[in-house]
Amino acid sequence: MERETLKYWLALNRVKGLKKPQMEALAGKALSPEDLFKGWKREARRFREYGFTGELLEGIGGFDGWGRIAEELALFDKSGISVVTYEAAAYPGLLREIDDPPCLLYV
Repeated sequence: MERETLKYWLALNRVKGLKKPQMEALAGKALSPEDLFKGWKREARRFREYGFTGELLEGIGGFDGWGRIAEELALFDKSGISVVTYEAAAYPGLLREIDDPPCLLYV
């Protein structure tokens, strides 16, 4: 996964309220995490069609943990940690079927 894409998935994982329907929209490629962070206000109507509530969009728009995300990415590089996101083919199918699956897995 590209580092830039991973950055947005890591940030999205820190926003409260993300649930399975929204992750399915991301996995179906209807939206990308980058779309959400860059257009959360401008395209709110479109995002709401995919189940992103106003509160969730405000959380995305107010996210201020980019420094911590950069630290995490550096740690992953140093430690050999990989991340499997909900959209990835490597994400376990059975885990995808539970009611509240994790947004990403650290491996």
